[in-house]
Amino acid sequence: MSGNWMLLLFSGLLCLSSLSDASIDDMPHEFYYGSFPAGFSWGTATASYQIEGAWDVDGKSESIWDTYCRKEGAIADGSNGTVACDSYHKYMEDVKLLKDMGVNHYRLSLSWPRIVPNPLTGEVNQQGLDYYNRVINALVEAGITPMVTLYHWDLPDILETECGGWLNESLVDYFNHYADVAFDAFGDRVKWWITFNEPWVQTLLGYGGGTKAPAVNLPATGPYQAGYVTLKAHAAAWHTYDKNYRPTQKGQISITLNSDHFTPWNETDPNDVEAADRQNHFMLGWFAHPIFVNGDYPDVMKYFLWRKSVEANVTNRLPQFTPEEKESIKGTFDFFGLNHYTSARVKYNNHGVSNPNYWTDADTIVSGDENWLGSGSEWLRVVPWGFRRLLVWIKQNYGDVPIMVTENGVSDRNGSLTDDHRIYYYKHYINEMLKAINLDGVNMIGYTAWSLLDNFEWEQGYVERFGLHYVNFTDPDRPRTAKKSARYLRDLFRANGFVNPNPPTAKPPPVCDGASSTRSFGVLALPFFACIQVVRMLARLFSDKTMARSDIVFSIVATITVVMAGFALGGITQMVDEFYYGKFPEGFSWGTATASYQIEGAWNVSGKGENIWDTFCRIPGAIANGSDGTVACDSYHKYEEDVALLKDMGVNHYRLSLSWSRILPDPLTGVVNRAGVDYYHRVIDALRAANIEPMVTLYHWDLPDILQTQFGGWKNETLVKYFTDFANVSFAEFGPKVKWWLTFNEPWVVTFLGYGIGSKAPGVKEPADGPYKTTHTIIKAHAAAWHLYNTTYRSYQNGKVSITLNCDYKQPYNPEDPNDLEASERQLQFMLGWYAHPIFVNGDYPDIMKYYVAKKSMGLSRLPVFTEEEKRQIKGTYDYFGLNHYTTQRVRYEDSGRTNPSWDGDQDVKQDHDPEWLGSGSEWLKVVPWAFRRLLVWIKDHYGNVPIMVTENGVSDRNGSLTDDHRISFYKQYINEMLKAINLDKVNVIGYTAWSLLDNFEWELGYEERFGVHFVNFTDPDRPRIPKKSATYLKKLVS
Repeated sequence: MSGNWMLLLFSGLLCLSSLSDASIDDMPHEFYYGSFPAGFSWGTATASYQIEGAWDVDGKSESIWDTYCRKEGAIADGSNGTVACDSYHKYMEDVKLLKDMGVNHYRLSLSWPRIVPNPLTGEVNQQGLDYYNRVINALVEAGITPMVTLYHWDLPDILETECGGWLNESLVDYFNHYADVAFDAFGDRVKWWITFNEPWVQTLLGYGGGTKAPAVNLPATGPYQAGYVTLKAHAAAWHTYDKNYRPTQKGQISITLNSDHFTPWNETDPNDVEAADRQNHFMLGWFAHPIFVNGDYPDVMKYFLWRKSVEANVTNRLPQFTPEEKESIKGTFDFFGLNHYTSARVKYNNHGVSNPNYWTDADTIVSGDENWLGSGSEWLRVVPWGFRRLLVWIKQNYGDVPIMVTENGVSDRNGSLTDDHRIYYYKHYINEMLKAINLDGVNMIGYTAWSLLDNFEWEQGYVERFGLHYVNFTDPDRPRTAKKSARYLRDLFRANGFVNPNPPTAKPPPVCDGASSTRSFGVLALPFFACIQVVRMLARLFSDKTMARSDIVFSIVATITVVMAGFALGGITQMVDEFYYGKFPEGFSWGTATASYQIEGAWNVSGKGENIWDTFCRIPGAIANGSDGTVACDSYHKYEEDVALLKDMGVNHYRLSLSWSRILPDPLTGVVNRAGVDYYHRVIDALRAANIEPMVTLYHWDLPDILQTQFGGWKNETLVKYFTDFANVSFAEFGPKVKWWLTFNEPWVVTFLGYGIGSKAPGVKEPADGPYKTTHTIIKAHAAAWHLYNTTYRSYQNGKVSITLNCDYKQPYNPEDPNDLEASERQLQFMLGWYAHPIFVNGDYPDIMKYYVAKKSMGLSRLPVFTEEEKRQIKGTYDYFGLNHYTTQRVRYEDSGRTNPSWDGDQDVKQDHDPEWLGSGSEWLKVVPWAFRRLLVWIKDHYGNVPIMVTENGVSDRNGSLTDDHRISFYKQYINEMLKAINLDKVNVIGYTAWSLLDNFEWELGYEERFGVHFVNFTDPDRPRIPKKSATYLKKLVS
């Protein structure tokens, strides 16, 4: 009976699964690996006015954009398209860029006033035709299919001034004549035609009081009248081609419509759900319904306009098509041209009739979600999943029409060549398109990236950049430089899809990106299967006479670890992918951080001694750009400016570090440098005067060089005494004013990177035992300093002392594989537990670490052993848990053998990054917000309800953009995950510290990577600071 019940339950689960597979919820968040259909066409696009320049060359007349750009204040930077990218003269360079990218097609637009300068006379400009013939011939010769748009917003100005532009039905004939000229001149080589680009923009923003030429202010009627004329002009041109040219030229012709995806503000509110669908019809259906359905506007649009007009006692503001016009418009397509960039949320709102316009006629409120990733354009939020939903909506409303994506892309405001944000955008939007094809059966035939070049972005001028190629608009020659995104798309086009970099050998592991709130059966079942493993191990213990008892016991412990890890993975189920709105606890402390060597400069000023970074920077090739910290941000002289920045941000605390070699230039003599002490007194006093709590780190990697050269640095336990001396001076001098102390910053970096692989100072390469020896010394030095404070200073200074540990989260590559799950737990213990377990648990290293290092060692374990007295001395030497967290890796089990003994080789793990995680300016730093919450929960599970102070968290770039939306997105998402950990998982987080206050010297990367919320100009001797957008964001968050 019970067996039948289980079978019935499993069958029910399968049924539910099949229902899920039939919906758009199939792989809503996972990255989808697969190929595009054979013959799928890849391309990129531009538009005539945006790139050509030559505004009055070779017979071209003025367009409405030539005129509009002369209006004061019309263009953001006061610029125009008179030269733009100068593609009129440099088109051959553009064709070469296209060929290098390996595109199948290139979408360009014709300039109507270049071909028919005066439509009233109809005379054709042969020089204009010749120019486009040269462009088209060059494309064909390069094996690139030209896709030609007839109208991309640059109307001959005479038609606006003499006829009123698209408000006048006479333009139907003028446009048809122009189209006829183009078909006749180019149709033998052009097989893809588009009549209009984005008529929604042309009509609403051009004739409804918007920001685009000709900026006619008729919000109640202008857009609808212009849309009515545009639809008839499109139909006329389509029929001209269909009747006169299609039989011989055999091309295809359609229209390109733009649309955002509209998602309900509240998906459980029927009014919002209906409002979102209505907005889709008002934007896309306005033009698509007449062409792709029945020759007329959507019923919901007609009803709302009729009702609003009746209530206002005016004539219906939506022009009516005659039966003949409907018949003429219906079916005037060969494919569906779609431009898509972003999504918006929609809620119902009755606007009444007092202010009639397109925006109020639908009774909706449309806005972006502030928690979606931003871009260089205020209106453009990065919402990849909205693309797939829009494509499915088109299929559901217009049938199995072939869809050609004619524009899709993202902007920035800095033109960075390392445009990882753009790669992220393309990767995820194109992946959602692939899902729509392969999972939803949408008939997609091609994709066009916007834009080939940075160009004139209409009313934004040259402020916003969408290009795959950087154009230097300050250089008369307008040189083009390929961005990283151009190379990314080139590779994607060649592959015709996404190739799984780690193809499964048996069944594919689920991509666990933290986005899906659905927990797989496998993850939830892991604890069950692990318990079975424990039983098996116990059986072996009593039956296998040849197996070492220690190995069996260890295997049981390791398997129980899998049980715990399995429960941990399955335990975070609340608000997994939703944005969580809520408050931080009362008294939560907000701050930002720096470190002495990274900002102070003044490397040999006022008695300071040399440290290991002063020495390391002189080694050829040690620093990426050959730089050093001799001046850095010059905060030794400009600390008051830094305090002013902190005060403006409204932070509660500021984490700084002391330079040991500035306070004790020669620790062997112990002579205190009064000038160094006085400097830190000035800094601390300035912070306290600004009501900012100083949080002081004793050691942030800048060891006095004499301790390295004389004793071998942290390998020598003599440094315990010298560090305690330094701590004693610091506590005595600054303790009355400092209530938050940290002994060491990131000892993992000091030991593994400084004494193991040697990428950081002092550059010692002793991977087998260097990290273990130095860690042993540092843990004892930390404990000695803590006890010094505890016995000598705490009673009257009343401060807190701890250590800051850094840790990435380690995500199992396959959460259903017990080996990977165990590897994940093991690496967390090797990285964080290495230091945390002695201090926060029992004074000794984690058992799993001791076992693995011993197993990998040749003979005696390479992991030093603490005496029982040392364990008692180390255990409990904390007042809080200092945590630095930036990123995450995927971890899988891999037997490393014993031939290469080292910290990383001892663990039997292989780690990598998921290639679909968002990158940053640092190769090692991938943006994985959901993992921050998991790490915080892991710390609580292993070390109890210890108060956690996040002492560093931040993200880098390589351009120092002041409009650092990527950094805002990082902070927003990571801080939100921390809030979930506090309020939903009850993790005791007491404060947060953003890294970093300033762009600074980033160790072996010099000044190439920037983490600051304030830009520092390192080429200016005065080192001016400028707040970035992220500083303003954090200021608002803190307040």
